Amino acid sequence: MITLAAVVFLGAGCMTLPTSPKTATTFSNPTLTAPTPARLGFGQLPKIQIPPGRAKVTLAKELPNLPPEITVLRLRQGTPDDTQLRNLTNALSIPAQMLGNFPQATEMNLEWKDGQGFKWNYRASERTLEFKNAATSGPLTLSDLRPYEDTMATADTFIFARGLRGMYYRQGLVRPDWYSWWTDAVKRRLCMDRDTVNTVRALAASNALVSGTLPQLVANSGGTCVKPEFPSRQAIAYRALIDEQDVVRADGSYLDGAELVVDTSQGIVTEGRLNLYYDPERSDYPALSKEKITALLSTGGLSGATGDMTLTEFDFVLLRLDDQSVTPSDVYLIPSILGHGTRTLPDGSSAPFKIVAPLLAQ
Repeated sequence: MITLAAVVFLGAGCMTLPTSPKTATTFSNPTLTAPTPARLGFGQLPKIQIPPGRAKVTLAKELPNLPPEITVLRLRQGTPDDTQLRNLTNALSIPAQMLGNFPQATEMNLEWKDGQGFKWNYRASERTLEFKNAATSGPLTLSDLRPYEDTMATADTFIFARGLRGMYYRQGLVRPDWYSWWTDAVKRRLCMDRDTVNTVRALAASNALVSGTLPQLVANSGGTCVKPEFPSRQAIAYRALIDEQDVVRADGSYLDGAELVVDTSQGIVTEGRLNLYYDPERSDYPALSKEKITALLSTGGLSGATGDMTLTEFDFVLLRLDDQSVTPSDVYLIPSILGHGTRTLPDGSSAPFKIVAPLLAQ
C-alpha cells in the first residue's frame, strides 16, 4: 500500500501548497481476481507420470464414446487472498507495512473451541478441518452393537447440523462394518474366544480413523466362546464427490471427503476430519481419443502393475493431481476412466483390481 503526497508548483515563485490529504491506493493481485479463461485457462498443467506398461489387460466391455475436450477442475485455495489477508492482519493489529505489495498467504492455521466442548483446527493449505471433543469419554468396548442405521444417522445428523454441503460427499459407510460382520458370524455359528476379545480391545484402543482388520472368529462348538465385545467407537467415511463424480488417486483408490467417529456408547460424534470443498474453477483442455485411452488401459494405465487382468466395468471419475511447484500446492481434478475388474494372482486365483486412465492429452 503506497501513500502519495501531491506537491504542486504554481508560477515562477514555485509556491508550495499544503500537502494534500493522504490517499490510500489499493493494489489488487490480478491473478486472484481475473476470471479463468474457458479454454486452457490454467496454462500448462503438471505432467501426469505414466509408468511403463507391463500388464496385459483385456477389456471385456467397449469404452463409451469420449468427447474431444474435457473440463479440468482446480480446487480453490483454502488460504486467504491478498484482500482477505489484509483484513485479517488489520483485525489482528499487524501493521500493513509488514505485508508489502501483493502478499500471498502460503499457510494459515486456526484453532478454537466451541460451546459444546469441541476443539477445532483448520489447516488452510490442505483445506482440512479436524475436530475432537476431549471432554467425552466412554468405555472402549461394548457387549452389544448399535444397528448400522443408527450409527449412520448419528453421523449424518452431525454433518448437516454443522452446515456442510452434502453435494460434496457421498453417502457415508461404516468402516469396518462390525454390525454386518457380527450378524453374519452369528448366522454361521461363529463366536469370539479370549484371543478374539483381546484383539478387539487392542483395536478399540487404536486410532479410530484408521480402518482396522476385523479379527478372526472361532466355531461356537469348541467350548471356547466368551462374551463378545465390540469397539464402542465406529469410523464413518464419506467419499469426496465433485461435480457428481468420485475423486480417485492414481492407484484407483477413492479419496474420502470426510471421516467421523461415533461413540456408540453415547450416541454422539466425538472426532473427525473434514475436507472443505468450494465450487471449483473450470477450464477445457484437449482429450485423448478413444483409441489412445483403450491402449493406455490395455497396458495397465497408471497402476504400474504386472500380470493378466480383465476389466468389465468403467466409470468416469476425477483424478487428483497436485502441483507441488507452487506453495500452497494447486490441486487439479482430471477427468479419467476408472476400469473395474480382476487380476490373476500367481497361485491362479483372482482378486479385484482397478486401473485409472486420465483423459487429458499431454
